[in-house]
Amino acid sequence: MNLVLLLYDEVEEINATGSVLLPTTDRRARHIATVLKPKPGATIRVGCVGVGVGRASVCILEDGQVRLSPAASNDTDAAGRLCLSALPPHPHVELLLAMPRPKAPGLAGMRASMKLDRLS
Repeated sequence: MNLVLLLYDEVEEINATGSVLLPTTDRRARHIATVLKPKPGATIRVGCVGVGVGRASVCILEDGQVRLSPAASNDTDAAGRLCLSALPPHPHVELLLAMPRPKAPGLAGMRASMKLDRLS
């Protein structure tokens, strides 16, 4: 699942002006245009580190720039600002790995040839 990370200043710009423009040289703009290929009116997940996640409407301009604006959904407040909600906590996952013991057929013979009483 894709999540486009925005800088805090970009989130503030969306809330102040209603949109933010990502230039064609921006990696995020190239990823949105070439990988996600959103249809007109589509929304994508956006987030800001330490703030939260939400959804934004995306519009790809003819020159390759990408305009993000608050999506008309539960992620916008009455003033049309982008509301980012905190991520849910990660589930508790434990991973158990097991590997077979390597076979050591010559260990007893080696111990006898070296005249060892104990092998640790």
